[in-house]
Amino acid sequence: MLDRAHLQLLAALREMGRLGDAARRLHLSPSAASHRLAEAERRAGTRLTTTSGRTIRLTPAGEHLANSADDIERQINRALLTARWIGSDEPERIRVAVGFYDTAGWLIDTFAPVDGHARMELLRFRDEDLLDAVRSGAADLAIAPWSTRPTGLNALTLASDVLVAAVPADSTFATSGPISPEDLYAETFLTSDYRPSRGFEFHEFFLAADVVPTTVVQVQSLEMLLRLVG
Repeated sequence: MLDRAHLQLLAALREMGRLGDAARRLHLSPSAASHRLAEAERRAGTRLTTTSGRTIRLTPAGEHLANSADDIERQINRALLTARWIGSDEPERIRVAVGFYDTAGWLIDTFAPVDGHARMELLRFRDEDLLDAVRSGAADLAIAPWSTRPTGLNALTLASDVLVAAVPADSTFATSGPISPEDLYAETFLTSDYRPSRGFEFHEFFLAADVVPTTVVQVQSLEMLLRLVG
């Protein structure tokens, strides 16, 4: 198996044409470069160079490996950039799982970076996968829009919630006070999910009155849902 150092030498030989010049490029002594070249050919199991006087040329096999060296160097450099991007030297991370309903304004202030403290990160999961993300270790904690406490996890109630209808600004519902299920019977109703979920509009609002809107459309993006209503 060739090492990165062997490939670097072949790439230098391709550019310089002489072993001594290639050795200086890599900050090696001529004898060290000669030994490294011999070791590369032994490991490759084939001739990688030919000599003509003081000039050294790569064989087709050597040329192929020299070209591969360029690709490998680029991959290594990209891997280093990726490592810096991930931030291996940053403080400890706290990964917070958020789902469809992740627009609470207090998140902005709560998760603002603070020097010397753990870095807070918000990770998107489907609502039904929020708790499993914590159980599996994919997240450290989750903010879930449910009133029931999960089993097997420590839980804290952050706030209570009520069902609110989002309607166009020019709709009569915007100023009519509380809306009943019957009011929405003939309206097009946008929902994030067709599946009934305890605590959400179907179970708590429509089912209790035995009324379902005639037209129900699924839109699995809260931003797009609100824009469509608008």
